[in-house]
Amino acid sequence: MRIRELVNLTLLILMSPLVGCEEAIRLIGDNIELTKAGKALLTMARHYEQSGISYDAYFEFLNQRFSNMVEDWRRMSSEVNLSVLMLTMALVMLEALMIMLIGVGLAGSILILAPLLLIPLIHVNQLKLYEYDYVKPTTIGFTSALLVYLITHSLNYAIMAFSLGFSILYMPQFLNFIRLIVNLEQRIMEPILELTWNPNPREIMGSSIIEREFSRIRDIAHSIGAPYFVTRAARVVDSLVFQIRSMFRDNVVYGVLIPINYIALIEFLKFINGTISAATINASFNSPFNYHVPSVMLLASALTTAVLTGKVIHSIGLGLSIMCLFLIPLLIIAPH
Repeated sequence: MRIRELVNLTLLILMSPLVGCEEAIRLIGDNIELTKAGKALLTMARHYEQSGISYDAYFEFLNQRFSNMVEDWRRMSSEVNLSVLMLTMALVMLEALMIMLIGVGLAGSILILAPLLLIPLIHVNQLKLYEYDYVKPTTIGFTSALLVYLITHSLNYAIMAFSLGFSILYMPQFLNFIRLIVNLEQRIMEPILELTWNPNPREIMGSSIIEREFSRIRDIAHSIGAPYFVTRAARVVDSLVFQIRSMFRDNVVYGVLIPINYIALIEFLKFINGTISAATINASFNSPFNYHVPSVMLLASALTTAVLTGKVIHSIGLGLSIMCLFLIPLLIIAPH
């Protein structure tokens, strides 16, 4: 879901009791009736309008329905993230078993990449909170990777160079987003609350998606100016801001848990390597197991974990930026 859709729904529940749902749709200007949530709220709004209930009851019923929608959406997003976490855990356990018994070839590496198929599902249930410039970071990343590969002929080092080059221009953008989330109340809520007491209230400044979209609510509340409307706008926006921050916090929690499986696999491989080194001292050692671990499998596991971690927390761009951290252990276990 997009921020714009949430803001459109917020404007619908604020303006429908005041001017009617059809006029509210015209003033909003988007095809709000084409979205699933928009259809549900419009059906309720038309029903309440025909029943002739009071403005307060009209607003309260719509607002409660909207709050339930946002809460259900947040819960669904958490369930998707939990599914990703459980799948990566199961695949890492299977990976360890394959290493012990039969080794892992190309088929095993493809299996490790399977969780990446869940990225579209994560994307659909994830709120787009910030716009990033991916062109420049990607260009620097590929240029760095090419130069390093020509010098070292190592795929691991080349991918690490891509990650570092990409992060040079991506991470400053990500840090700006973090500052926005941390100061969301100050950037969004305070200008709206000022409408209730300040004769010259300040506007919502900034060019991010969140600031641009929520400024629509602030500007409409300012143009209407009625205290009851401004108070209700502040109430709905405050609830929505709380849900946005809670959803981001949930994503961070699930994202931080995903690398635990990868760390466990790396430690397992270190243990296996240590066991083999000790066993080679005894020439009579004969193991029924195959401990050969192709570097392509480790690389696939590192890339998958990094991308999933970044996407669950916030974006694929974050995953590409932290990829270098996941590749560092491979330089010890499988340097080539």
